[in-house]
Amino acid sequence: MDVKAAGPAAPPAEHPRTGGAAIVAVALSASLLLGLIWGLEAWPALIAIGATALFAILVRDIRVIVPVLVFLFPLGPRFASEVGNLYLSTMVLALVYAAWLWRGAAVARPYTIFLNRVVIAVAIYQAVVVLSAMQTLAVLIADRSDLLRLIQLIMYSGFFALVLSMPFSRVQIKAILVAVLAAGLTEAVVGLALWPRELGLFVAGTFEGGHSDFAVYALLIAGLLLGVVLEARRTAVIAAGLGALAVVVTAIALSYSRGGYAASLACLLCFFAMPLRRRRKLGLGIGLVAGLAVLAVIGPKLIQERFGELASTVSLTRLPISFVHRLGMWKTVWTDFLENPILGKGTWVYYLRDNFYMRVLGETGLIGIAAFLGLLATVLREEWRAIRARTGSDFVRGVALGLFPATVGCLLVFQLSGDFFVVHRFMGVFWVVLALVLKYCLGIGVVEDQSDRRAA
Repeated sequence: MDVKAAGPAAPPAEHPRTGGAAIVAVALSASLLLGLIWGLEAWPALIAIGATALFAILVRDIRVIVPVLVFLFPLGPRFASEVGNLYLSTMVLALVYAAWLWRGAAVARPYTIFLNRVVIAVAIYQAVVVLSAMQTLAVLIADRSDLLRLIQLIMYSGFFALVLSMPFSRVQIKAILVAVLAAGLTEAVVGLALWPRELGLFVAGTFEGGHSDFAVYALLIAGLLLGVVLEARRTAVIAAGLGALAVVVTAIALSYSRGGYAASLACLLCFFAMPLRRRRKLGLGIGLVAGLAVLAVIGPKLIQERFGELASTVSLTRLPISFVHRLGMWKTVWTDFLENPILGKGTWVYYLRDNFYMRVLGETGLIGIAAFLGLLATVLREEWRAIRARTGSDFVRGVALGLFPATVGCLLVFQLSGDFFVVHRFMGVFWVVLALVLKYCLGIGVVEDQSDRRAA
C-alpha cells in the first residue's frame, strides 16, 4: 500500500498586517466622544488618542503593544484616582480588544486559549460581577469613575486571554519579561527619587500618594526578581538581580505600608516551600534573618513603629485607630451581606478599600466570593503547573518560581488590607506576566522563529 510522506507542518497563523483601520477609527472616535462628554480635558485626550492612532496605523502588529503596555501600566499619567487616567488606559485597552476581535475574524481557531482553566475562571468571575452590577446600574452610570473602574476590572483581567492568544516566540516572551522587571526597577527608582521632594512620608512612586498601591506592585516585581536570583546560574545575572532587588525592597520598606510588610513576609516564607536548591534555600533563610535584624537595630524608626502596629493588630493587643475604623466598615458590610447573602448588594456600592474579601462578600454575596476564591485557586494551580514543568530557561523558570509566592503575598494576604485586585496598574502587569509564564512553560501558542533556533 502506497503511503504518501507527510508534508511539512503548516506555519502558525500570524497576525494580519493589513486592514482593520476602520475598527481602530471607530474605537478612537467613540473613546474621544465619551471623554469629552464626561468632562476630560480635550488636549491631553487628543494627544494620547493621536499617538495611539499613529501607533495602531503604522505598527499594526498588535503584539507590539504588550511591551508598550508593560511600561504604560505603572509609569503612565500620575492620576491614580482621576477619571482622566482611567479613561485613557481604558481607551488603549479598547483599541487592543478591537484589534483582537478583528484578528479573531481573520485567523483560524483563535479562541483555543479558552481551554485554559484560568480563562474560564476569569470569565465566571466577570459574569458574576456584571450580574451583581445590574442591581446598582443607575449608581454606576451616575458615578463615571466607578463605571470606568468596573470596565477596567473586566478589561484588565480579560487582557490575560488576549496575551495568551498571541503567537509569541520564546525569545520574545523572555524579552517582554525583562521589560517587566526593567519597568518595575524604574518605578522603584522614580519612587525613591520623588520621596524626599514630593511625598515626604511615603514612597509611592508614580501612584500619586497611594503608598499601598505602589507597595503591592513593587512586591510583585520583588518576588519575580528573587525567583530569578534563586534560579540563576550565571554570576552576572545573580549580581544584577540582587542589585535590582535591593532597590525594590528598599522602596517597599520606605512605603511604610503595613499590609505591604505582612504580604512581603508571607511571600518570603512561601519561597521556602518552593523547589529550590538546598544551598539557595539556606542562603535565603540567612538573608531573611539578617535583613530583619538590620531593620530591628538600625532601621528607620517609622518602619519599626509600623511593624509594631502590625504585630499589635495581629495579636489584637492594641488596635490602631485605622483598624478600629475598618472594623466598623466591615460590620456594615456583614449586615448588608446577611440581607442579600446570594448575590450581594451590588457591585461598587462601597467605598471600601480595606479588605477585598469583605468587599466582594458584601457586593456580590456567596456566589461572588466563591467565584473569586475559585479564580485565585485556579491561578495558583496553573502557576504551580508552570513551576513543575521545569522549563529549560533559567530566567523564565526563575520568573515562574517567583510568581507563585508573589501571588500569595499580593493577592491572598495583601487583599486583607486593600482592594488591590482593582488597582489597574498592578493587575495589568500581573495578568501579562501570568499569561507569558504559562505560554512559555506550558507551550500555549508559542511559535518558533529564527531567534529561537539561534538561542537553541
